[in-house]
Amino acid sequence: MKSNFLGKISWSKNPTLKEENNVLTLDHVCLSIERNSPYSFSQKSYTKNKENGLLVAMLGHLSNVDTLRKKHGTDLIDDVDIIAEYYLEYGKKNKKHFITGLDGIFLIFIYDQKLEKIFVFQSVFGFSLPIYYHSNDDEITIGTNLKQLLLNTEIKREFDQQAVNDFFGSSMITYKKTLIKGIKKLVTHSYMDIDMKKHSFSINPSSNKVKRLNKDVAKEYLVESIINNTVNLANSMKSPVYHTTLTRGWDSNLMFHGLKDIDYEKINIYTIDGGNEYSEVPEVKKILKNEKNITLFTQEINWKIMDFLPDMVWKYEGYVFERGMFLRYELAKHLLKNKGNHIFIGSGADPILDSNMGPGGNRAIQKFGFPSFKSIKQTLKMTIRKGLIGDLWFTYKNKDTPMMRYKRKTYHRKNKLRYNLEIDYNLKMHDILFNQFGIFGIYPFLNKETVSASNILRKFNKGKAFYKIRLQKLFGEKKAGLIKKTGQVLDVDRIYFEQKQLLIPILNSNFMEKIITDTSYAKSIRENPDNYIPQVMQIAYLFLFDYLFLQNKYDHLFQKENFDLSLSQLLKEWNMV
Repeated sequence: MKSNFLGKISWSKNPTLKEENNVLTLDHVCLSIERNSPYSFSQKSYTKNKENGLLVAMLGHLSNVDTLRKKHGTDLIDDVDIIAEYYLEYGKKNKKHFITGLDGIFLIFIYDQKLEKIFVFQSVFGFSLPIYYHSNDDEITIGTNLKQLLLNTEIKREFDQQAVNDFFGSSMITYKKTLIKGIKKLVTHSYMDIDMKKHSFSINPSSNKVKRLNKDVAKEYLVESIINNTVNLANSMKSPVYHTTLTRGWDSNLMFHGLKDIDYEKINIYTIDGGNEYSEVPEVKKILKNEKNITLFTQEINWKIMDFLPDMVWKYEGYVFERGMFLRYELAKHLLKNKGNHIFIGSGADPILDSNMGPGGNRAIQKFGFPSFKSIKQTLKMTIRKGLIGDLWFTYKNKDTPMMRYKRKTYHRKNKLRYNLEIDYNLKMHDILFNQFGIFGIYPFLNKETVSASNILRKFNKGKAFYKIRLQKLFGEKKAGLIKKTGQVLDVDRIYFEQKQLLIPILNSNFMEKIITDTSYAKSIRENPDNYIPQVMQIAYLFLFDYLFLQNKYDHLFQKENFDLSLSQLLKEWNMV
């Protein structure tokens, strides 16, 4: 089972949803909700109360359920019921600060019949799945699955060129647009306010406050907060078996350390072999040498995995492209084989802890207001580079390569960004894929307690220096000596060369000119593909997105979780080989 939310709100009629399960209709609101959660307190997907006129639906999880129960004096079990009570007591008066007292990774949909208002909230870290929306004069449609949104909207399907430029340069779209013109997404640190009376909606900033800690307290609490969250999340599952990734790096080893403090029968550990010098399997085996009640699952990546690229595009739906997706795809299939319904992941640790990461240092939570001097300076610099002065300067320096020129010319102003892209990128590149396999991703580093401790320690924690010193003491000299910073863990070039013949027909088609406006850059890639391996893979990704999502040829398969045709089969079907 996977998590999914789809909602249609109509101004004047009773809306319907095509080919959906678990449909709930109330007034001019129609919802389809499926919730996958391993937690004992997250078994309900929605709650409805006729007396107070409240409908609350939820995906994801709260990590501070016990705190909320104690604070508000309730014995309610399910988090969605607690949210309904919390909204009536606190959030109804102050929507902007509604999520201030909530921790976790979640999407919350609230329909307040008495106010005739609808609110869509997400956690301070955003939600682990995209929140897409499309609106016209009659209705607004919101969903976490692009295929379902396309089935339930009448929209002309075409690339948004500005978004394509951003995607091609950044591997994701860094603002509210998507690859499809007319479909947008709710970005982190914002919520949606839908007014049924006025037949309108707005996207508003949400509060991003976290508590301030004393520096000495933060030093003691930083690592403890991560362990506490790992233990609390694991205990809430009441599972005899836990599934976690493990590398030779610091973050996954801290998660494993936390899991060992729990009463468990077994811990299943997964390490994917990325090939040759990139393999972490030998180091992981040394780290686990004297551990008990653990099973290590290793799997060498399938070097013919490029043939599965259509299924990856089918699952990611154009939100993000990341070369490590091949590794995650292999991990998800391996988990499914071992009946794993969840996975602990150290992703998100760097942008939370490392003051070198993300806008505003390690501030996982960005401040609203005027752009920083640094962001204004960067925008000015990139704007100058984009024009004639940039052309002359790079020509003079002999650095005006086709790739550099394309990036300069397609630069889009981003100094209004008010959230940490690295966190959004990390969440989505894991959970969009895992969710399609019915696997629930667990991210112990993404919690407000760790952010509070980390924020005050920014000056001491560049490159996670302070954090690593603490872990060295915690692990002991022998184990700490086995741990290294994790760099590249996958031989991407080998994947490319193993099945390069599948990518060349795409480069030889006229598709590149459709998405790359700089013809000299397109020509350079076509003539020297081995020098542009990441770009070639991304072009193939966008090519498949065009065929699978924009050309209406595969809409009859949109309800299927998997796309069963391989890249080689599709190329034959399209007469390209």
